[in-house]
Order: sequence, then C-alpha cells, then structure tokens
Amino acid sequence: MKHGPSITIATPTDGQLLHPKDLDIALKPIREIRDAVGNDIMIANDGHGKWALPQAIQIAEAMEPFDIMWQEDLMPLMNPSSLLRLQEATSAPICISERLLSRWQFREFIENGAARIVMPDLIWTGGISEVYKIAVMASVQQVPVAPHDATGPVNIFACAQICMSIPNAMIMEHVRPFLNGWYSDFVEPNLPIEHGWLHAPQEPGIGTRLRKQVFERSDVTIKVTDKDVRVGLPDEDWESVSDPFVTTPLNFDNSRNGRSEELEAEVYDIWRYRKQQIIESESDQL
Repeated sequence: MKHGPSITIATPTDGQLLHPKDLDIALKPIREIRDAVGNDIMIANDGHGKWALPQAIQIAEAMEPFDIMWQEDLMPLMNPSSLLRLQEATSAPICISERLLSRWQFREFIENGAARIVMPDLIWTGGISEVYKIAVMASVQQVPVAPHDATGPVNIFACAQICMSIPNAMIMEHVRPFLNGWYSDFVEPNLPIEHGWLHAPQEPGIGTRLRKQVFERSDVTIKVTDKDVRVGLPDEDWESVSDPFVTTPLNFDNSRNGRSEELEAEVYDIWRYRKQQIIESESDQL
C-alpha cells in the first residue's frame, strides 16, 4: 500500500521546518499498520514533493525502522544531485514519479543513481511509446519500473501492455476502491487483477472497451471532429506554405481560432526558421 502521512504536516512551514511532534504524527499510522499486520504488507511513502532536503532526510531516517517499500517525492524533483544526497541518507529506495515528463527529464535522475524506482505516468508523459522508452532506459541501469495511476482503467490497461513487454516491471499502481467500484461501470472487461497479480489483457487493442451503456447515459457528452489536429508543419511541400496554419489547423482551445498563443508562436517560429534556411541556401547557390 502507498500512504502519505507527511504531506499535510508540511503545509504550515512550506516544508522548511519539521517539528518532532509533527513527525511523530506522521509516523503514527505507519507504526499502527506494522503493529497490526507486521511485515505482511509493504508500505510505500509518498511525500508529494513538499519537503526541503534536510527535512526529507529527517523523515526518511525516522521511517527506517518500518522497512519502507520506497520513498516517493519527499522533495520536489528539480535537482538530481540533491535527490542523490537523499538516496545516500536512507536504505529505502527513492522513487521518482509522474511529476517528471518525458524520458529527457527522467534520464539524469536514473543515470546519477538518485532513482532506484521509476514511476512514469503514461497519460501525462507521452503515451505508450514514451513510457516504454523510459522503461528501457531504466533497465540499462537495472532500475525497476512501477507505472503510476491516478486516471482510471484505460491507463492501467495500457500500462499492462508495457509491463508485459519489459524486463523490469516491478508493480502496477491502482486504486482498489475504484477497481471494485466505478471501473466496471465504464469498461468491459474490467482489469484482470486476481489475488494481487495483474494478468496480461486478452482482448484486442489495449485489452478493454467502453461499455455500450456509457453512450446511453443521459449525462454523456459525445464530441466528434473531422478536423486535422496535428501539431507542427507537414513533412512535404511545407516550403510552399504561406501560412503554416492553413495546412495545420489546431483545435486545442476556443481562443485564437482554436490555438493557444504559445503554440501558435512556436509553430510560426519553426516555419520562419525553415523559410530562412531556404533563403540562405538559395543565396549560397547564387
């Protein structure tokens, strides 16, 4: 199980000061779990990136007697060197999480030894292909992967496909009350989890589909579009384009004809850069 008893006590000081009494409050539920069931279950701690380095070390050291499965996000994931110092201060594996996006952000934490467990979120970090690349990169350093979940059964089914195809799958996060609750109202089949084991999906695609009843609900909203929502410029004949958005209509929000200001500026920058390359190339030939 994963718990986060140190999260709320960080708020009064923004994680810059930890009073011994508050630390004892955070340790209480972990102590009670161990007293009740011993080592029959594993306990992971999630800090939601709330603490500064000295306080994070203090918490990790105080939890040492409880044999913590991993310490996740005790600190903000902004400095690989600082996180390595935290890892060196505790025997519990440090887990880097869904707060990192793309293999480029995960890379340095994995390569410098700060991360002993990697927890990417498939939906937030680029889909099946990107998480698979992160998992392969972690496997080179012999670091296990535990995919993150906070978004529901479709995400877990997609993560299951990755877990079945990599050598370093450790565990798949899921929310048990949701699994036994609303998931089955929306997808069929539900997740193939039996006695704590996630089995390989047997259905086509990622292994599940939306139930027909979902589309029959009175509160359902169905949106269909035939617009091209590709981002960027076409690979062919782009040099003849006078306006990059003529051939690449975007539909991300309701402003600027469906384009965010930042995205429009970025695509125009790429277009202008390519145009300038053509002009320079033609000048050189003259």
